[in-house]
Amino acid sequence: MHLGRIRLILAQLGQRLWVTPAAFALGTVGILVLAPMLEPLVPAGLERLITVSAVQDILRILGSSMLAVAIFSVGTMVQALATAASAGSPRARPLITADRTARTAISTFIGGFVFAILALVGLSGGGLDGPARVVIFAFTALVIGVVIVTLIAWIDRLSRLGGVAETVDLVAQAAADAFAALGRDPFIGARPADAAPPTPHAIRSERAGFVQMIDGARLAEAAREADADLRLLVLPGAYVDPARPVLASTRPLGDAARRKALSALAVGPRRAFACDPRYGLIVLSEIASRALSPAVNDPGTAIEVIGAAERLIADWRAASPARAGEARARVFVPAVDPADVLDDAFRWIGRDGAGQAEVLGRLLKALARLGAADPAALDAPCRRLAGQVLARAARAMDDPDDLARLAALARRLGFQSAAPPA
Repeated sequence: MHLGRIRLILAQLGQRLWVTPAAFALGTVGILVLAPMLEPLVPAGLERLITVSAVQDILRILGSSMLAVAIFSVGTMVQALATAASAGSPRARPLITADRTARTAISTFIGGFVFAILALVGLSGGGLDGPARVVIFAFTALVIGVVIVTLIAWIDRLSRLGGVAETVDLVAQAAADAFAALGRDPFIGARPADAAPPTPHAIRSERAGFVQMIDGARLAEAAREADADLRLLVLPGAYVDPARPVLASTRPLGDAARRKALSALAVGPRRAFACDPRYGLIVLSEIASRALSPAVNDPGTAIEVIGAAERLIADWRAASPARAGEARARVFVPAVDPADVLDDAFRWIGRDGAGQAEVLGRLLKALARLGAADPAALDAPCRRLAGQVLARAARAMDDPDDLARLAALARRLGFQSAAPPA
């Protein structure tokens, strides 16, 4: 298993709730084993002040209270996930589950319960007498301190968990992290695909699913061992199957070389935020579309999403330009198409908000600013989207005054050719 896939697995494991309680359980077992060895560090006479019954009473209180708090916290998390799915997007649920404060709180409470149970078992066995129980008492006090600090942070987090604004912030931050990585290394250390030599030999995926991550170093290693140039045909977020070519090479590859090249692509059942910035924009657009539905009727959330998407795209286009990596000179990677990014961010909002002048006005302003910020890459797709927005508005708006104001705004922003007649 190569390093990139190991990192992906570790990142996914870090988002699981069971990891911290498991660490608490292993730590407790270690404490019980090491407690007799730490007896020489305990000051003489201290064991007379701390009785077995006192430590057991504290552990019972800790165990019972942590069990109740853990159950309450899990219930709160389930409610937050349901709220995020109904008011935002079901695709945002993994981000709430992966939220560091929430995950740490629930895991710490369950871990505190596990610690108390195992420590009680150790004390009840009679093998931890004298100074050893002082060691257990010290670690119990440490766990209580950790629980108190975590509980305070958890109470503060509960006031925001699961809200629409919080969901928008979580998705926007995940997309920002992915865009930042894309801006730093848009070709994963390789060379742009438009500089690739002819690569007539297609390599098809061996399984169906979404490309979650691409390991550029693994691809470079496969190209070097096969003495061939490799051109990547897909990017993270693409859906692949055994009928779709995902790579192309300058020469036919043997089975071993082909499998090694394909192993650089992590394929899974659903898209992942970490390496797929367009997925974050799609989820943001889903949240805006749901907010614009007649059942919700919340144009403010749609306007907030437009602002978040505009900032993400503007920061991405302002990032440092790509630099080809010499170590991966035999790998060629396609660039992310800015037109596709704009469609992911705004096309659904323009469709579902076609009857709301305030939403479309904010959308036109965002398109005008993005087109002016990077005319070479964004001006043409921004004008195309503006034309679609105005055409849909002409069909959907019942109030001629709203339509006239929107057309006037489009003319002021430089979308004259796209604007419908007032």
